[in-house]
Amino acid sequence: MLEGNDDMNHWRILLAFGTLSVLATFSAAGGPGLVPYPEFVDVTLDNGLRVLVAEHQEQPAVFYRMLVPVGVRDEPCGKEGLASLAAALLTQGTVSRSDAEIAEAIDGVGGRLRATAGIEYTTVGSEVLAEDLELGLELFSESILSPTFPAKAFKRARKEFKAAVEQRHTDPSALAITHACSMLIDREHRLSRPVTKKSLRHVQVAAVRAFHRRHYVPNGSMLVALGDFGAQEMLERITETFGGWEPGAMPARAPVSLARPAGVAFRFVHKPGLTQGTIALCQPGLSSSDPDVPAWRLLNRILGGGGFSSRLMTAIRTEAGRTYSISSHGIQYPDYGYSLIRTSTQNREVVATYEAVLAEIDKLLDEGVTEEELEKAKSYYAGSIPLGLEWPGHIATSVLEGLYEGRTLGDMRNEIVELDAVTLEDVNRVARKYLNTEAFILVIVGDGRRLRKPLRAIAPFEEVHYGNASIR
Repeated sequence: MLEGNDDMNHWRILLAFGTLSVLATFSAAGGPGLVPYPEFVDVTLDNGLRVLVAEHQEQPAVFYRMLVPVGVRDEPCGKEGLASLAAALLTQGTVSRSDAEIAEAIDGVGGRLRATAGIEYTTVGSEVLAEDLELGLELFSESILSPTFPAKAFKRARKEFKAAVEQRHTDPSALAITHACSMLIDREHRLSRPVTKKSLRHVQVAAVRAFHRRHYVPNGSMLVALGDFGAQEMLERITETFGGWEPGAMPARAPVSLARPAGVAFRFVHKPGLTQGTIALCQPGLSSSDPDVPAWRLLNRILGGGGFSSRLMTAIRTEAGRTYSISSHGIQYPDYGYSLIRTSTQNREVVATYEAVLAEIDKLLDEGVTEEELEKAKSYYAGSIPLGLEWPGHIATSVLEGLYEGRTLGDMRNEIVELDAVTLEDVNRVARKYLNTEAFILVIVGDGRRLRKPLRAIAPFEEVHYGNASIR
């Protein structure tokens, strides 16, 4: 990320956004129960780039966001980390500007320019005051269309990534999630393999440049521009800037196949010296296109996604005092999804905490969610969804994410309505379908000297050392 370092310049942006951002969100087009997204001009250029432009004139600022459908899952075997390195280097030098010149230009107007690769796609974003919209568009477009991936910047970024890999091996929670995903996803798929220092050594700058040429194409990509401008004029600027971007063949993606264990698939990750054990339970879940997603979101909020109001937090922290924090998550992508429950506790409490988690899930399955719990979950989303869009950049990002997942702008505006339509029967049906206390993936990270013996009471387990780079 490139951000302005000059406090005065940066405050030009922050002061412009102030309290007006909330007014912008709630005064946009919509009705009772509708999420107030602005009205977008939605066109697709001849090269396949989808462009959405909306006027948002409550603040004198402009936000650009691009989603390119290439991410971590598109990296070739043995070169894990390639997509993330490519994204990190987009803003580190272009045909027209060096990295120092880019930094000076964006810092000079108090703006921001950044790029990040995720599992499914890469996002590039720029935000500037309205008076600097031309510069913002130039820096934004150059980063996407003409990055040079300088060798010096590449070496620096790769060194930073290697340090991040080492940091991951010191974090029990990150280790637990990494191992759970490696067990959940087919072992031949990229997403079952973590980034390692070895894989980063195999990534050279030539591979990064080739990856960009092959995967960064307009067809399938989407651009959102939101801010203080005339929509038609902005559309013309974008068309002129990106209209010459040559389309290309989008490489086919390998489908994701998830493991569905018949019992408890248990892996113990031995990390000497830990005074706590970290527990992760993982199960296949819903894809983002599944019609049961609204019911699942409410269920997850009730089970463990609702902080202190969730069942798991109430039972295992508040009442039993076994952990400081416990949470559940529902992760959805267009072609697969999974659920994850995660917590840490003292070594002597690991087995009891694990058993308490299963007992709480069984209780939910046996007794069902209550009407009061469901209404509280709906009320939470009715407030949090609009508030999550108070920053214009969040609106732009939310639109891109929703479109990528296959939703329409109408679907996004009706998000609260869809959640409100979920019945108690829907939530309990989804719970019975996707929660199973007899068949799941279990990962526990801890000190083997203290945990091996008590963990045998749970189920037979595979043991690996935390430094095992392959994690297969």
